[in-house]
Amino acid sequence: MKTQTNGCKFSIYVSYQSKLGQWVIRSKNLEHNHASNPDPFQYHQHRDKKPGYAQAIMTASSHRGLISYKESASILRTDNLEIGRKEFYNLQRKEGKGTLTRQDELQLILQVLDQEGIHVRFRDEYTLNPEGERIGRVIKDLFWMSPEQIKMARRFVSGFMYETDATFNTNCLKLPLSIMVGIDNCGKTFPIAYCYITSESAASFKFVTE
Repeated sequence: MKTQTNGCKFSIYVSYQSKLGQWVIRSKNLEHNHASNPDPFQYHQHRDKKPGYAQAIMTASSHRGLISYKESASILRTDNLEIGRKEFYNLQRKEGKGTLTRQDELQLILQVLDQEGIHVRFRDEYTLNPEGERIGRVIKDLFWMSPEQIKMARRFVSGFMYETDATFNTNCLKLPLSIMVGIDNCGKTFPIAYCYITSESAASFKFVTE
C-alpha cells in the first residue's frame, strides 16, 4: 500500500513474511514535511476503519427511505455511532438499487433544505384521469429562502420592490430557475429567494410573489 500527499517523502513498507509467520515493517524515510495528524480517522480514506463504522452503516441502511438523515443521525448517536449525510444518501446506490426515483430525489432535496434551516414552499396541482377524477398530485413550483434572506427582504424589499428573472437549462431536468433579487442600502443587489418552476406562467409568478 502506498499513499502520499503534500509532497511528503515519509515512507514505510509493511509486508507479511510467510516464512517467519509474522508482519515486517521497514522504513525508508521517517521524516515528514508537515505536522502529523494524531487521529488518522479524520482522513476520509480511513473512515471505514473507524470502530463501529460497519454497525453504523448497517443501522443507517435500515433507515434509508423511511426517516430523514437528521432522525437517523439522532438514533445513531445514542450508540455513539455516526456517518455523514452524503454517505447516508448514497446507501441506496451502494446497495445496488440503482439511481434515485423522481420521488426520492424530491424527498432528498426537501430533507436537505429543511436540515439546513432553509424555508421551503411548493405549489402542486392535481392530475386527472379522462373521467375527471383526481389520481395524483404533481409539484409545479419549488420555492426556498434562508433565514438571512428573509431578514434582508423584510428590511429592504417589503414595501419597496424586488426584481426576478429565470435562467434555463441549468439542471438535468431543464426546469427554469427563477431568481429574486433586491437592493440594499449600499445600492448592491442581493438574492432574496429561488424557485424552480415548470413554466413562466401567471400561476407560478403569483405563487412566488405570495
